[in-house]
Amino acid sequence: GQFNWLLSQGFTQEQIGGHAAMRDTSEVLAIAPEKVRSDKIMNNIAENQTGANGDATLASAEIGKKMLALKIEAALAEIERLETPENTEKDASK
Repeated sequence: GQFNWLLSQGFTQEQIGGHAAMRDTSEVLAIAPEKVRSDKIMNNIAENQTGANGDATLASAEIGKKMLALKIEAALAEIERLETPENTEKDASK
């Protein structure tokens, strides 16, 4: 998924972070850059009180496009898995 792809690109776990970090900020930059409050983008690797963690200064629209593509691929794979004849038959027997 997203995390493993970013690791493969050379980013560290600390840089990637979680909430309001590289992934989230990149996704918003890709779809609605005007919604990103650029003055609030920070490197939150160190513990802080904002609730964000990771380095959002590394975010980019290019990364965001890849993150969204990976999310879409994962969602489609899950839908396909749920629509297999085996799963469809289980649901029909309920």
